[in-house]
Amino acid sequence: MTKEKLIEILNSAWGKETPFIDYTENYIYALIPIENDNWKEISYDRISQDLDERIINSTVAFRMLIEEIEKGVGLELEVFMLNDFREFRNSLTGSDKQKLIATINELITNKDKYSKDFPIIKSKEELTNLLSKI
Repeated sequence: MTKEKLIEILNSAWGKETPFIDYTENYIYALIPIENDNWKEISYDRISQDLDERIINSTVAFRMLIEEIEKGVGLELEVFMLNDFREFRNSLTGSDKQKLIATINELITNKDKYSKDFPIIKSKEELTNLLSKI
């Protein structure tokens, strides 16, 4: 049931704003914008098929995104340009929501700047491809 719920959540993720979705052999992680200042955070363990989800505000979502990039998926990559990512992160200004959206857009637009193998979903088509492999 959780696999079906994951597919349902991710299929509805694309809306007004772009979600952040990354994946490894072991998990799928996503931050999906919902109403107001809130985001749905999901983590799916591909081995146990456990799905965790919670609603968080932009401040928490921004912190969780940075943690996922620097300590999660970044550690799984053969080469990850952590210093380049931190330089980008430190240049951000504005509210946490603005920083969060800017970071998602940066990672989608310039993912190869940080790693040639960065496993981020950039489009609904890429998401469909990922979901077909679950």
